[in-house]
Amino acid sequence: MVKSKFSYRTYIQASLTIITLILPIYLFFNRIKAFGDNYNIKFLFVSSLILFSCIWLILGIIKRAVIIYINDKEIIIKNILSEKHININDFDGFETTSENSKYGSYEVIYLIKDNKSIIHLSEFHISNYREIKSFIEGKINNLGYFPFSFLSDWKRYL
Repeated sequence: MVKSKFSYRTYIQASLTIITLILPIYLFFNRIKAFGDNYNIKFLFVSSLILFSCIWLILGIIKRAVIIYINDKEIIIKNILSEKHININDFDGFETTSENSKYGSYEVIYLIKDNKSIIHLSEFHISNYREIKSFIEGKINNLGYFPFSFLSDWKRYL
């Protein structure tokens, strides 16, 4: 059995998300001091942007920061909200892509079931990514590499 481990980058991202969530609360209690007498429109605009950013970050963490257990028969996927048990034979296969950032390029595996991406396993979030990838390659069909785009990433969830 193989178990995933979070990388230090996952902990940093989670910490920054929590700070981003606290910021609108702080601004609410100090809105007159921060925005002056006419604070309503400014506060709503700034808080809406921060709240949108926070929701975006939280969804990203829920989607990608997962703990998985893989054995010969099933994959157990745990995130903040849920736990799923999926038989390895139920997967259509996996696709690989590369996501680029300011600090480097990170490989991502998409586990596909019924033509939908069930889980993303990112080298950015998982410290033992190579071990997990080699285990998956022996158990699940490789559907190949595809170039990354934000549009195709979101389409996989619809």
